[in-house]
Amino acid sequence: MSNRRALVVASDEYVDPALRALAAPRRDATDLAEVLTDPKIGGFEVASVINRPHHEVQRAIARFFSLSQRSDTLLFYFSGHGVKDENGLLYFAMSDTERDLLSATSVPSTFVSGQLEQARADTKIVILDCCFGGAFSRAFTAKADMTIDIAEELRGIGRVVITASSAMQYSFELSTLEGPESRSLFTKHLVHGLRTGDADT
Repeated sequence: MSNRRALVVASDEYVDPALRALAAPRRDATDLAEVLTDPKIGGFEVASVINRPHHEVQRAIARFFSLSQRSDTLLFYFSGHGVKDENGLLYFAMSDTERDLLSATSVPSTFVSGQLEQARADTKIVILDCCFGGAFSRAFTAKADMTIDIAEELRGIGRVVITASSAMQYSFELSTLEGPESRSLFTKHLVHGLRTGDADT
């Protein structure tokens, strides 16, 4: 039996003052989960992890990808700060992330890509609404390989990665103020396209 499952991760509150608080991720996660669970639109079973420490998020990610069957469709979404280290590797910042200790206090993109690779599901979707999202492809690149062929590295049955930004770009919110209009540009249009059916055209 085929299942549609989604894991929605968002972080907008940070202990480290080097990471600016965000206004949009929580609303982004709520809006996307709403359209994904709608049986007329997505029909997904959605689990949300909001403003949790990195070790809890890693466990949720590992559990999400490990509990899959070949016929399943898996969707992983992240909204929050994407931070690169001096080697250009991407990390997803969580509530307890320390900017100077990324490898020990955040969720490395290599961890997510590793779980993605091991998942049995034939259809896997990754949506990243964060700065430098395009750097996620580096998690699939061999250490000795200086080139990134995204088509080759992500080749697989139904494997898709959609990012709000390239490896060098920032991702923006519509407002830095708390309120009902605080959401990111990327997820706002993604949700609108799914909700209205415009995404099909």
